[in-house]
Amino acid sequence: MQRTAATASSSQAKAGLPERIFDPCLAWSNLRVFLSSLLLCLVTAFAHAMINFVRAILRAWLLPAIFLVALAGVIPSASAAGFTFLHAGNFMCPQEYARMLEHILDAETPKERDAMVIAAVFSGSCTGASAVAIEIADVEHRRSPKGNGYSCFHLYDEKGPMNCALNQYVTDIETEIAQRSGDYRILGEGPGGIKVSCLEGGTVSMQKTSGGWERFSMIFPKQMELPTAVSTDRETALREGCRGFDYR
Repeated sequence: MQRTAATASSSQAKAGLPERIFDPCLAWSNLRVFLSSLLLCLVTAFAHAMINFVRAILRAWLLPAIFLVALAGVIPSASAAGFTFLHAGNFMCPQEYARMLEHILDAETPKERDAMVIAAVFSGSCTGASAVAIEIADVEHRRSPKGNGYSCFHLYDEKGPMNCALNQYVTDIETEIAQRSGDYRILGEGPGGIKVSCLEGGTVSMQKTSGGWERFSMIFPKQMELPTAVSTDRETALREGCRGFDYR
């Protein structure tokens, strides 16, 4: 009896072993755990790779760019020299009439040249003399068939067809400052300030404040937003203002 029972018990145990090993639910659970672990490893590896990639990009591009921007902030601006404009009294022709401007430049005599300018203006091919200075950009220097120079450009607020003018009208702020004498005549004067007309064009106003003189210049077409504090004597300050020092 006992032997028979032991045999039966052993048979039951052996019969139950395969059921525990090949239990579908248990096998699926183990597979899910394995796949989850594998996915976690892959995601972690990808995240580390992306972090290293971003760090490399920052070192190679962004940090040098930040450095250049910061450096630009401490380097004196060259915008004054790059600010180009036409003198008051200028006349210009659309680029499509540049040939007419070349004929004017290549005229044989001043009298012939003046007659051609008048004809160009009255025909509507070119503008009349401008009473104000005009800001320009994208200047291109060209030459007529006889080698006389002129310039074509965009007006400061346009990007369409270009206009052209004689080089004698094209200038920039630093060139003008170097050439101007700063002579002026007084328009009005009082206890709190003075206003003068610059003989070479423009006006300068100065106001007396608790900290000294403040100067506001209207010389070139470039817009000035704030007055300039000046510590020199009034005569020097007015002459420097008329030369265009505030635009540097």
